Amino acid sequence: MRLWVRASPLAARQARHALRQLTLPRWAADDAELLVSELVTNIVLHAGLGAGAPIQILVAVSPTRVEVDVRAGGRLWSIRQDPGAESGWGLYLLDRLASQWGTGIDRDWFELRPDRQGRA
Repeated sequence: MRLWVRASPLAARQARHALRQLTLPRWAADDAELLVSELVTNIVLHAGLGAGAPIQILVAVSPTRVEVDVRAGGRLWSIRQDPGAESGWGLYLLDRLASQWGTGIDRDWFELRPDRQGRA
């Protein structure tokens, strides 16, 4: 499934709302909404997109996996924060909640699986 939101202060909320409209497995819904919100927020803050620029969210769902890929329209960006930053908990949350995740030049993604939820 392909979803679109526009770069704005409301983009993360719109991304969460868009995910709620999909039929996600119950075991993945809350974590998927939280993590997509983190990724979209980071794009809005760090990708240098103009107001209203498109942000693409690709979602693949199966009974045993949910994969979400967030793209910033070909813009170079990174969600990595300085180690002493007061914000920047997105990578920590990804590492704790996602089964797998990765960052790229113009995209970030995560995968959720029911057997990997709530890792310590």
